[in-house]
Amino acid sequence: MTGYIRFIAVASALLVLALSVYFLIIGRSLLIPLAVAIIVWYLINALASVVSRVRIGGWSPPRWLGLTVSLIVIVVFVAVFVEIISGTLGSAMEAGPRYQENFSRLADKVSGLFGIKAFADVGSFASSLLKQINIGKLISTVANVVGSIAGNLSVIIIYVLFLLVEQQHFNKKLDALFTDPAKRQKVRDVLGRISQEMQTYLWIKTLLAILTGMVTWLLLWWIGLDFAGFWGFLTFLLYYVPTVGSIVALALPVLLALVQFTSLWPAFIILVVVGGIQTVIANLIEPRMMGRSLNLSAFVIIVSLFVWGAIWGVTGMLLCVPLTVMMMIVFAEFPATRPVAVMLSADGKVR
Repeated sequence: MTGYIRFIAVASALLVLALSVYFLIIGRSLLIPLAVAIIVWYLINALASVVSRVRIGGWSPPRWLGLTVSLIVIVVFVAVFVEIISGTLGSAMEAGPRYQENFSRLADKVSGLFGIKAFADVGSFASSLLKQINIGKLISTVANVVGSIAGNLSVIIIYVLFLLVEQQHFNKKLDALFTDPAKRQKVRDVLGRISQEMQTYLWIKTLLAILTGMVTWLLLWWIGLDFAGFWGFLTFLLYYVPTVGSIVALALPVLLALVQFTSLWPAFIILVVVGGIQTVIANLIEPRMMGRSLNLSAFVIIVSLFVWGAIWGVTGMLLCVPLTVMMMIVFAEFPATRPVAVMLSADGKVR
């Protein structure tokens, strides 16, 4: 009888998991903007907390001022994002033929260097293939993607504004929802831990992402790489994606340097310097600043990266760590799901 009950419990858990994944996939158009809005809301509160800790004599900024400054920062960030993307699209279309010509020259040069005619043939074939691409359709497709992102941004901003308004009345709703003081305090503790973990993670990650993006932009600008501002901004965004993000943020500028310049040295400098900077920041500076606050297993982070990426695409990769941290904290509060939280943690110790 005990075995039968255990089988029913396991089957029920698997069914709930399957249904949850199913609804996450079919409801992605609604859930992704909401999830991003919640993360942005956490980030705004984290920035507001930093502003509130500023001391000028005996005066410190009130909470409303911290929230206002944070909102202004986010609005400026969105404006810069739209400006960089729109400016890069037109310039990329103009530079396309030059890149194709340089790629063919690079293929011929490497072919002559190693004496491999087949490589030159491959380069010529690739160059002719690239020339057959309909640039107009490509730019139109990218424009549609940017339009979709802009549409989601407007929805996200609306969600964020309503979350900021609702947070003022959240405690009152919590008191009315949980009349038992013990249960109410437990819910407060869980939500408080989630908020603290998210704000710590987002604040440190954002600070280091800005540092990485700025250093990358300055180096690429000094080298003379096209769209240095775009690559710096992309490096900033991809810093939130564990492991894979840094690889992509490094590989794309290196590939562009190969087709933009006739020499291999710019690509080599980008590979060594930018790769070294990313390695130092991600493996030395970030662990010291982050400490063990998240307590997530490195293997779990990689798995969650691909799982959330499969469910929500690139957005899922950007949000994989915050979403997994939330799951671990919530799972740790219930005896039935506590073993799952232990498996998600780095050292098996969950509060």
